[in-house]
Amino acid sequence: MIYTSNFANLKNLNIKDCVSIARGTPKWFKGTTFVELCPKWDIVMNHKKGIITDEEYTETYYNDCLNELDPKQIIKLLDNKILLCWCGKDKFCHRHLVRNWLNKYKQNSCIEI
Repeated sequence: MIYTSNFANLKNLNIKDCVSIARGTPKWFKGTTFVELCPKWDIVMNHKKGIITDEEYTETYYNDCLNELDPKQIIKLLDNKILLCWCGKDKFCHRHLVRNWLNKYKQNSCIEI
């Protein structure tokens, strides 16, 4: 099982289980970063500026990142880990795209906490 959350919830989590998938990981975060799941900076900034929509972000993130990865390998590498980024639980976020992508491969392999 893989879990997802955000940096704001870090105080409620075990840091040794946490892995950042944020392009801009906070300096104070002492866990590891899994760069393979970090979105490219231009995608993040273009979305923040409203240059691209959620749908365009999703398509680009899949094409530039997720489609290049093996979900079986990701599940194996990140088993029992908590994937973190900045976005709130109810906001559009690449962390949710990762969760959905993993769950397409193996149902209930990744959940939000």
